Amino acid sequence: MSDFLTKASIREIFNSLIEALIYNDLDEANAIIKTGIGLHLKNENGKTALMIALIYGRPDQANALIDAGVDLNVTDKDGRNALMIALVYGRPDQANALIRAGIGLNTRDKYGRNALIIALVYDRLDQANALIDAGVDLNVTDKDGKTALMIALVYGRLDQANALIDAGVDLNVRDKDGRNAFIIALVYGRLDQANALIDAGVDLNVRDKDGRNALIIALVYERLEIIKKIKETNSSFNLFLIIIGMTGEGLNIITQMDSFVEVITDIRDFMQ
Repeated sequence: MSDFLTKASIREIFNSLIEALIYNDLDEANAIIKTGIGLHLKNENGKTALMIALIYGRPDQANALIDAGVDLNVTDKDGRNALMIALVYGRPDQANALIRAGIGLNTRDKYGRNALIIALVYDRLDQANALIDAGVDLNVTDKDGKTALMIALVYGRLDQANALIDAGVDLNVRDKDGRNAFIIALVYGRLDQANALIDAGVDLNVRDKDGRNALIIALVYERLEIIKKIKETNSSFNLFLIIIGMTGEGLNIITQMDSFVEVITDIRDFMQ
């Protein structure tokens, strides 16, 4: 039937579908979806009918659009596809359906995030697990240079951080601040994951943009257990020689700590 319709009339039908979805006129929306007309179009913001159904929480209509075979990989003006929108708006059933339907998992939005990073940010952990199992790219970085592992550590998604470490992600990617996942784990106090990263062979000598390596950061944040483990991992490690050898920003940070003497004493006693 669409062969006999003009582009303008198809656009008008699409606009009617969008309006029906927004204003909850679901009988009208269902009737238009069944015709199959205009389902491929996008509105002025680049959003398809499927995206609108996800945003406004019309699950039956979203499912019907998926079943109708619409192009799942269309992106809006923010670079997001339907899966990303389902994750942002908390539509888990539709997100799972989209994953099963084979939607592209590694589309990146204007912030450089793929579906896995978005799932971690928005606490959609079941979907994060499903994405890991489905083979999403685990080493994609966002506009700040952060990987999914870094995001999991920052937001405290610790089961997913463990899964990513176990999956063999690149542990030594550095963000725009020069920090790798180990440094981030130290800053945010994710000590179990810091231990796991040491065991997995993370580079302990990476320095952030201020010239601080993991040892300096562990001292600043008083991560005594981690300092001890680093010493056990590297027999040549000598905390006091490191402190004596510090210059620049690292030395300034250490010596300006209110508890500098107490921390050094604690570390000495702890490591004996």
